[in-house]
Amino acid sequence: PKVIDQRLIEAENLKAQATREEDFEKAAYFRDQIAKYKEMQKNKVTDQDTPIISEKTIEHIIEQKTNIPVGELKEKEQSQL
Repeated sequence: PKVIDQRLIEAENLKAQATREEDFEKAAYFRDQIAKYKEMQKNKVTDQDTPIISEKTIEHIIEQKTNIPVGELKEKEQSQL
């Protein structure tokens, strides 16, 4: 997917910058990130395989686990403003 391609390019640029600055610890970190992104490309992870988590999804999970109506609390706070 496009996101993986963008992150791969960004990681390669940051690795090159870290190498120029002789920050080899950072360069090693980005080397590992590049390997991870290339593996994801090889496995053909699609955008559809990547879950999309919205604010509503998080609210719903919190409400289920804590029995606290997060959505209602947010609405009350907004009406008070």
